[in-house]
Amino acid sequence: MSWKKERPEDLTETVFRSEARVYAAITGDIKTVIERLVALTEEHPKTYRSPNNKVLCTVNTTVGNVMITWYDPESSDSVMDGWVLYLDLMPFWNIAETHEEGLYHFTKQVHFALCNLFEDYYVVEYGEDGQADEATKEYLIYELWALYEGSAGPEQIIV
Repeated sequence: MSWKKERPEDLTETVFRSEARVYAAITGDIKTVIERLVALTEEHPKTYRSPNNKVLCTVNTTVGNVMITWYDPESSDSVMDGWVLYLDLMPFWNIAETHEEGLYHFTKQVHFALCNLFEDYYVVEYGEDGQADEATKEYLIYELWALYEGSAGPEQIIV
């Protein structure tokens, strides 16, 4: 995957270009963009912050990209503090456009990628005996939310 700034003067917009053609590769590319979002937050801790590690992935089927930003479900402003990163999936979008399911195939495969990523971010820490007991902790490193074109609002990704 390569990335570049579409507008070099805009410090808050970064576009990542993906060559992925299957959802497993899209998963890795989304993870890379989230890692970049985290790095930007750490580089600018006073200016940019992450509210409770919630990430919003807005899937734009019309143009074949995913906008990734920090998210606060309690706020009407989903873009937190300016960081907006885009994952351009045009090679996959071009494949989906000619698929028998049409562009629904694009949305479905990106959803599968997000579900796959949920499993990467879901952590279970077992108690001292290595068994599931009251000392077991379960948590998400990043809470994923998705907004799909035409949906009423963001939905949390839970598998």
